[in-house]
This record gives sequence, structure tokens and C-alpha cells, in this order.
Amino acid sequence: PAVAAPAVPEQEPVHPVPVDVGAVMPEKRGGNGSLGHPHLCRRPCIRFSKGECNMGDACEYCHLQHERRPTFDKRQRILMRDMDTGTFCAMLLPHIRLAMTNANIDGKEILETIETAACGSEFENHGREVRQLNQVLKKLALAPLLGQILLREGKFGALHKQIERLRLDL
Repeated sequence: PAVAAPAVPEQEPVHPVPVDVGAVMPEKRGGNGSLGHPHLCRRPCIRFSKGECNMGDACEYCHLQHERRPTFDKRQRILMRDMDTGTFCAMLLPHIRLAMTNANIDGKEILETIETAACGSEFENHGREVRQLNQVLKKLALAPLLGQILLREGKFGALHKQIERLRLDL
């Protein structure tokens, strides 16, 4: 005698539950700090990451998701601090060009300003510390690379204005 297969209970169709994305996800744009995200925005807002930023559009820090930025160790910070501005700019220039190319950003004016600052300076990529520093620089996004130059003493007010104009255009 044939044995009947066990009856399979009918399953009810699964319907997706509507989700109010606005209630689950934070506001897409923060304030001025989020302009140019992810390539030229400001640092991430610490208050926003804790759910405590109530500055809205007045916040000068980015409210969008960021990857963790690599950091410089003490020897790398000393190495950069001790470089003259021209050599420092010459060292950063290839990294900035690559970051602009990868982000599909036309920053001709910014590159010209940095090239002028690096004029006549040669950067030699020798030594273990320099190679390790270059490994960190390769991983940095465009904004922190440009920020390194803005941290230098010197006449980079024009560069700051050029970066701000480019942020507004993105």
C-alpha cells in the first residue's frame, strides 16, 4: 500500500511591513559641515553620533556616515611638523591629485595653489618613516589631506576659500 505524503501546511504570504524611513534613519543632510560629503565635508559631528546634536543646519560638522580615518603616529606627526612648507606640499601633492581623480573632482585652482607652495621643493620618498607616512596618506580622503596643509603656518587663506567654494559646488 502507498503511503501518503504528509500534508504541508499552507503558509500565508509574507508581506513587507512598511517602514517610516524618516523615523529610523537620521536626517540625510546635516548642516554646513555635511556639504561636499564624503570628499570635502568637515569632520564627523561627535554630538550627532551620540544623538545629542541639536544644531541642525547651523552645525559645522558632518552628520553623515564616515569610514574611520587613519591616524598619524607620533613619529609621523614630528616628521610632518619638521618639514618646511614647500617640501610638505610636495609630499602631499600626489596624494591630493589621486584623491581628486578618484572623487572625480576638478580642483585645478586648488592644485595650482599647492603646486605654487611646493614650487622648487623636491620630496624624496626615502626612509622607513617616510614610507610609513605615505601609507597613511594614501588612505586619507581629500578633506583631511587638504586640512593638513591648512594646519600649516603660512598664507593659505586663498586655499581655504578655494576649498569652501568647491564644497559648495559639490
